[in-house]
Amino acid sequence: MLQELLERNRAGKLDPLAAYASESAEAQRLARERPPYWEFLLTAELLKTRLATVRRRFDRLKAGVTHIPSRLINGRDFLSWVQAKIDDLLALVDALKLQLPTIHVAWGEPGRPGDVHEIRSSVSEFGQLCSQLVDWEEDLRAAAPPQQVRSLKKTMEGFTEGILQEIERLPVELLRPFEGGAKPIGSLEIMLTLKSPPMDAFNSELKRLQQLPIDWWV
Repeated sequence: MLQELLERNRAGKLDPLAAYASESAEAQRLARERPPYWEFLLTAELLKTRLATVRRRFDRLKAGVTHIPSRLINGRDFLSWVQAKIDDLLALVDALKLQLPTIHVAWGEPGRPGDVHEIRSSVSEFGQLCSQLVDWEEDLRAAAPPQQVRSLKKTMEGFTEGILQEIERLPVELLRPFEGGAKPIGSLEIMLTLKSPPMDAFNSELKRLQQLPIDWWV
């Protein structure tokens, strides 16, 4: 068996796209046939399948059909925990921003073909980061602080949805130049902006709570 595999490898008969076996039929077709602009089309297809999974998790969480075990936190610890949560989210947004250029690199230099394996790897890594947006929301909803500070927690719910919605634009914009069978001319540029969540309601509520007597935080 090993000898046969070695001979097939030397003959170039081993499937170079075995890593795509678990991908959609369309992704497999694009990776094999590599039609014009296949790098953009393949990236869009890979993003669509990964983001669909993330969106389903998020929507189930919002609908309350995902069970998240509660975790009790006292008032004093809750304030420190909230700051750590905000820091974690901002760090996650930064990681998403840094991952986007790796997809562009996988497309190859202008006039040169992209790398089918690097495209899949970079999109998969981006998808894993997107999944952490839902992890962040799940951890938030698991926290059970005193009733007096739950209003602050409520202002944080959904922070990540705006980020996810912006990310979901990427495959749509990648495919837009090809609508109706059109063939784009020139370079294709996608401007994806990841914004930090709106903090006005959170900051106002935090300020109100910090003005309350300190004794009830314990």
